[in-house]
Amino acid sequence: MTNEEFLKLHLAMTYEEHNKSDCTQCSRENCIHRNAYRRLPESEGGLALCPRLNE
Repeated sequence: MTNEEFLKLHLAMTYEEHNKSDCTQCSRENCIHRNAYRRLPESEGGLALCPRLNE
């Protein structure tokens, strides 16, 4: 997803946060947070448990 496409979604998280919490771009196939709502940043109502958000 490009930055322009992302801006049309009107989400509270930043484009960088979106890319970090996007499971399709992650190499951790056995992550317990994969495709779960809890992986999203707190600004989107998630729990920010995605390990990539802390990198």
